[in-house]
Amino acid sequence: MFCCLKFLSLPLKSKQLQSKLSTEVKLSSSESLSDGRITLAYNPPFNWSHLLSFYRKRAVKGIEEVGEDYYYRTFICNEARGWFKASLSNNNSLSIAFEIDDESERHNMVSQIRRIFDLDADITQIENHLGDTAIAPLMSTGLRIPGVWNPWEAGIRAIFGQ
Repeated sequence: MFCCLKFLSLPLKSKQLQSKLSTEVKLSSSESLSDGRITLAYNPPFNWSHLLSFYRKRAVKGIEEVGEDYYYRTFICNEARGWFKASLSNNNSLSIAFEIDDESERHNMVSQIRRIFDLDADITQIENHLGDTAIAPLMSTGLRIPGVWNPWEAGIRAIFGQ
């Protein structure tokens, strides 16, 4: 699996993708699907506003947009082009609206989204462990490690961030 960052002119043509998006796909128990929407579960707590603030300061114009309550980006994942918009949902989950032009890459897209938002972290265990260290007074609950779409993007962000 290799998903890369490129400048895209999206959104994709919705009519062209409607038939692809309605295809049945097997998802894990922490994901649910309905026509271009996925709900991704996480272990609470989850400091969404802190994560958005981090991405907002580093958003790449033309690829990412960060609003008060959402994160939007375009992507290429193994030649599949798409976009997604993530927002906080109820019941310890993120609501993801998306379009992707190659349905076979949906699983890779979901894996990338889970990784960039650090959704699989056992935050309670992490906070319990860090609570016994010298940084405990500086900690805020629900913080996640913000990820990037791929290593190339991390390098570009490091160069432009200097």
